[in-house]
Amino acid sequence: MIDEDALLFYPAKWKEGEEIEVTLSLTEKEKKLLPLLVSSSDLSFVVRVIALSSIIELNLSVEGDCILEDAHTHEEITYPLSDSVDVVLGVDEDADILPEEDGGYNLRGAFLALLFNAIPMNYSEVELEKIQTADYVLMSEEEYEKERGKNNPFADLEK
Repeated sequence: MIDEDALLFYPAKWKEGEEIEVTLSLTEKEKKLLPLLVSSSDLSFVVRVIALSSIIELNLSVEGDCILEDAHTHEEITYPLSDSVDVVLGVDEDADILPEEDGGYNLRGAFLALLFNAIPMNYSEVELEKIQTADYVLMSEEEYEKERGKNNPFADLEK
């Protein structure tokens, strides 16, 4: 049985080089996985057909602005998104997406993975001040990287 929220792609209906804009509405369960996301209505989801020969290759992209809740101030902020991924469709174990019972390919999971990768789980535009107590130290990621670099003999290798 095919999920009612599926984003099905049928290779026989498209041509190489074609771009298809798709509509992706998040379910309530999916929204809970992105706690800072307030609105994703201004995002554009596009499928670009790269190859339709023995290998079916697509480029999936998301672009636009979403509204996030600032993790520190809880104010709504506009956050620009621009991310893409290439996926291979097929019937063998090397494929990223396998066909459904009717021969279509459900791209929903790949688009959700792209979206979840593009939206930060913790985001703020406000500088976090370092807080140090007897039990813990709370600091920004930038401060953490600076501290880590001071005591890390391999820090130059990571640049």
